[in-house]
Amino acid sequence: MSTESTMVCRCCERDCPKTWMQKHHLKTKKVDKKLIEWLCKDCHRAVHALFSIKELRKQEDLTTLEGLRTKPEFVKAVEYIKTQTPGKRIRMRTSKRTRKRKR
Repeated sequence: MSTESTMVCRCCERDCPKTWMQKHHLKTKKVDKKLIEWLCKDCHRAVHALFSIKELRKQEDLTTLEGLRTKPEFVKAVEYIKTQTPGKRIRMRTSKRTRKRKR
């Protein structure tokens, strides 16, 4: 039995090691440093692979987990992440739409 403590990811609801959890700022650090959610590395990577920083700042529905869950591309990524074992690094490709906007 592992003695390492775990946390549940708010997106994929997997029981992940605490070392695998990351802070996701729902608004920018400048706007509100304390408005954060703890997500596993895979879900956090999915958020930033699918949405640019500009989109996350400007679209009001992306500043909450409920808003993120309304986006079909994010739901699809989370459904895949749920099937994977926690602690195994999942590769996320940045969406073409996001790559174009970052240029």
